[in-house]
Amino acid sequence: MLCLWVFLGTIGLLSAGSIVWTTLRAGISPMPSSGKATRAMLDLIPENAGDCTVELGSGWGGLARALSRRRPEADIVAYELSFLPWLWSMGIARLAGHQRVTFVRRNFFDTELGEADVVLCYLFPGAMERLSKRLTQLKPGSVIISNTFRLPGWEPDEVVELDDLYRTPVYRYVVGREDAS
Repeated sequence: MLCLWVFLGTIGLLSAGSIVWTTLRAGISPMPSSGKATRAMLDLIPENAGDCTVELGSGWGGLARALSRRRPEADIVAYELSFLPWLWSMGIARLAGHQRVTFVRRNFFDTELGEADVVLCYLFPGAMERLSKRLTQLKPGSVIISNTFRLPGWEPDEVVELDDLYRTPVYRYVVGREDAS
């Protein structure tokens, strides 16, 4: 019995250490979007949006799975750097049968995003600053939806204020419309 507790304690410490290490490297911990934010983000995706959706910093995978249920025809690529949330996301997606969702364990700043029709993100201000320069590679008409944080230098196409304690904003941007290209 003692061996089981030692084993579980070791797994717990390694898991926590993995998340802390990645948090220090990335500058933010994996944080899920609230249910209200998830619904608002999905509602901001236009009906005629293409089928290639990318989520930057997918955390525990809730948004990507919700999107897969809403738009089963879409190909979804979700990037997450932290090992444990990435592993969890992959496992849950496979168990739930989300066949068109691919969870990739990689820093999305090392990835070409030019083919994305829709980009979803819930990142911290420093990452949004860095991302604002990279998103100009998207094709005109691509949609960027951000939970909470603005994309510096870009003018949102629409802003939804959530009915929550913080009146959380969700921003939608359309590439080619008054953006900072």
